[in-house]
Amino acid sequence: MNKVAIIGMDGTTWHLLDPWIESGELKNFLRLKKEGAYGDLKSVLPPSTCPAWECMVTGKHPGALGLFSAHERKSGTYEIQISPFRWHEWDPIWEVLARYKKRPYVLNVPMVVVPQNASQLGGVFITGPLLPETVLAYPPELDARLRRMGYQVNKPDIRQIGPERFLRWVNEATEIKFRVAAKLYEDGQWDFFMFVFFYVDPVMHYFWKYMDPKSPYFVPNSPYADAILSHYKRLDKYLGFFMDHLPEDAYLFLVSDHGHSVLYKEVNLNAWLKEHGYLSLEGNSDIMSCGRIDLGWVEKVDMDWRRMPDGTSYIGVFFRGNRRPPVSDRMYQDLFRSLSHRLLELYRQDGIPVEEVRTRGDLYPSIPIQFLPDLVIKVASGFSKEGLQQLGQGIVSVVRSVSYRGSGLRIDWKNTRAYTYLEKGIFINLKGREPLGIVEADREYEDLVEEIRAMLYEWIDPDCGGHVVQEVLRPNEAYGYHPEGFPDLIIRFTDGGKYRAVTLIDMVYEDFAWRGPFRDPLMFSSSHTDWGIIAVYGPDVSPGKEVIGASIPDVMPTVLHLMDVPIPDSVTGKPLLSLFAPDSDTARKPIVTEQGVDRCFSANSGWSKDEEEAIEAHLRALGYID
Repeated sequence: MNKVAIIGMDGTTWHLLDPWIESGELKNFLRLKKEGAYGDLKSVLPPSTCPAWECMVTGKHPGALGLFSAHERKSGTYEIQISPFRWHEWDPIWEVLARYKKRPYVLNVPMVVVPQNASQLGGVFITGPLLPETVLAYPPELDARLRRMGYQVNKPDIRQIGPERFLRWVNEATEIKFRVAAKLYEDGQWDFFMFVFFYVDPVMHYFWKYMDPKSPYFVPNSPYADAILSHYKRLDKYLGFFMDHLPEDAYLFLVSDHGHSVLYKEVNLNAWLKEHGYLSLEGNSDIMSCGRIDLGWVEKVDMDWRRMPDGTSYIGVFFRGNRRPPVSDRMYQDLFRSLSHRLLELYRQDGIPVEEVRTRGDLYPSIPIQFLPDLVIKVASGFSKEGLQQLGQGIVSVVRSVSYRGSGLRIDWKNTRAYTYLEKGIFINLKGREPLGIVEADREYEDLVEEIRAMLYEWIDPDCGGHVVQEVLRPNEAYGYHPEGFPDLIIRFTDGGKYRAVTLIDMVYEDFAWRGPFRDPLMFSSSHTDWGIIAVYGPDVSPGKEVIGASIPDVMPTVLHLMDVPIPDSVTGKPLLSLFAPDSDTARKPIVTEQGVDRCFSANSGWSKDEEEAIEAHLRALGYID
């Protein structure tokens, strides 16, 4: 029986690594490609952290899991919730292995929580990123040790601490996670070991523009120009450790969930739908005022200016008025965050050298709102005090046009035929499925779906003259059937990560404050692409062989095949036998399958309210939702 270790690097792609490998910067990546088999690993649709890692550990495509993204619509409503993770139905690899007395170690896999039945699985588990840390690890003594170490599952918001402190935090946290994983790896008590380096994904999202001259937001001569390469050099060192300490006759997999490429624009699908007459707002509501808590009470704006020794200016903005509604501080923080994005967009359009606009809550989350500015504007050095007047012009009118992203958006559902709240999907307002649906099933539905699909293919970016959309699929075309809760149209944008549609929570955040379907990215300068990586190192592997046609659901059945464990017939992936020498025992032995179990007990299928809020906060800090 072979042991198998999987090392994950979120968002990694060969097209980024290969020039550094060829120049000698990443010696262990080069060694892995020479001594192992490797290739591109096609991500799932959509190519996002969730559902990609969940598909990898279950061997199933998103349709089979019923998981399209981290968010889903509550059945029979227009409300959005964090998607429940139905591990009890999905039969993940640690459950399959435990049934055959194989010991799993599953560490830091995104959105994989410590199973409720961890004590019955005989393994070790550490909760992965984007999840609440209610239970950090199993066994309990490991949980206690990690908490004493200050082990953190989730990263801070770069907008709160700045890029320099963020990179320092990432390096320190990555080192801590590696040391924990390395100690468990060396104990040799595992049969299956999986550990994911997650922070490489946000590092690429945030720092691509400092590295890539092709980025429209490229910053030349930046001190962060080598931030991404430096992080990969660190990972290269760690990769060497895992290769050097691999047990005899064991296999090492290196995988990622998707790739990355330069981001040009962020896309607002709801604004596009409104522009083409598919989505309507009630009465005289315009696209700028759509919430249930507004800032109409503001009578004037006071501004306080401070210049720092480096020449940078900070301006505190105080909203003054007598009718501030008695709502929670959290609601105001969401409201002011929406306003800050809008102001930053306007300042950029006007050429004003504003570097960032931050909310009071982002800067000082524990201090009552009445004691600090509502917003803080950071302005580049050289900006004069007289320029304050220019900054202040129009703030009141902008303030009164922005609304809290609560549940009171006045979409005119009686005249809305299509809408969205997801990155890459559009929903039809279908009668009998949506609570206020108007589109009849069958012919009217079919005609509308095809009409919108045709319009999406004709969508042109006015700045470059190119098509925005590469492919539009219906769920049955992508997965073989239409899973419940999935969008009616799934969009793949042109040129991989060139365009990114923003996730819209409650469908009423500042997406409706955009003027048109495009905007410059607020946080990211790279976005996800369809192609991640796979490399396999071990006894029967064909050295230096490039493998074609691998996809994420294929990883789990390949691991089970290597470990002589039957593959559940519910798995949609196939063992990647092309990784191995044709005359090897691994390539020649028969593929054994078994009937999948109806139910296992890895975790609850839903989240508590506190857990939902924690997950949403982590997604927001990453920039995956605005």
